Amino acid sequence: ESLRLATEVAADVDVIYPAHDSVPLVPDDVRAIHDAYETVWTGRPPDGHDTLYGYRTADHEFGRFSFHLPPHDGSE
Repeated sequence: ESLRLATEVAADVDVIYPAHDSVPLVPDDVRAIHDAYETVWTGRPPDGHDTLYGYRTADHEFGRFSFHLPPHDGSE
């Protein structure tokens, strides 16, 4: 929900300061992250698997950013 809201206001701001990672983001970054998230949400398979803080992750790479999500293969 937060990403959707940030995308809606992106045209009205110059920069966005996220809580972590690369800062600041420009509005085009927010739109790219939103589009990538939608791609993952609609079923794009992960690019690989790894662990983060001791938990197995499904990793989705998109160049300048990535998503580390719980895997959906029963290996949580």
